[in-house]
Amino acid sequence: MIKERQIEEMAKLDGWVKTCDAPDIWEKGRYCVGPESLDYLHDHNAVQRVIDGLDDDTKKQYWNFLMPNWDWDYKSVGATCRQKVEAILKATGRWEE
Repeated sequence: MIKERQIEEMAKLDGWVKTCDAPDIWEKGRYCVGPESLDYLHDHNAVQRVIDGLDDDTKKQYWNFLMPNWDWDYKSVGATCRQKVEAILKATGRWEE
């Protein structure tokens, strides 16, 4: 899945919507940002906001994708944003091969 699509799907999960005014602008409440502000592939805080918004069943699926067989080690702590994004998108059925 190309990075632009990953960012777009993560933005949707995070509550952002594309505005009608400009195709590159994302809107959430009163805030508008460009795509460069939605840095889910490098910003752990942005990724964590999405994780926090997942329901319990989806969080379980996320952890299963991130750590198959519940292999509890430091892999989850040291997971990169890209690894977490892939696990989130797979858990929510939004990942495209």
